[in-house]
Amino acid sequence: PAASASGTASSPVIPPEVRTLERNIERETRRFRGGGLSGRARDPEVWLIGVQSQIGPFFNKNVYFRPNVEFAWGEVTALFALNPEVIYRLPLASRNARWAPYFGVGPGFNFLHQNFEQNGVSGKRIDFGEFHSDVGLNLIGGIQYRSGMFMELKTTVYSDPSPTLRLVLGYNF
Repeated sequence: PAASASGTASSPVIPPEVRTLERNIERETRRFRGGGLSGRARDPEVWLIGVQSQIGPFFNKNVYFRPNVEFAWGEVTALFALNPEVIYRLPLASRNARWAPYFGVGPGFNFLHQNFEQNGVSGKRIDFGEFHSDVGLNLIGGIQYRSGMFMELKTTVYSDPSPTLRLVLGYNF
């Protein structure tokens, strides 16, 4: 009798309701991802780094909200950008495909400073004392690997002198 009692104790039966709850929690936690990005922009030429989050899907299994913050610097330009973007993952590939193409759109709130003068004795390179701000429209096309790595081209239209073309590499955790 003691052996049979220990045998049943070693193989517990988990109720289906608990398994369903566990799957729902896992699905909800996959909706929120954070990540980083880096890249190169042209016109003006700057290097950029940033952080982002990806939340979704919303309304459709392929629509995600992806806000990000970019900081870019170059020889003449320093830029800070806030980009609340929406991404649409193209349903061309299956849900389990390794690579998934996407495109996106969203406003870009850009704050930048351009200075052609040499720095003074202080050595301060980046200051936003005299900056320009503008709002543009970001258009995005990219491809994302199943693990979270992505590569994209982003352009900002209706905005001057913000970068017009960016090649971005990143990773979502």
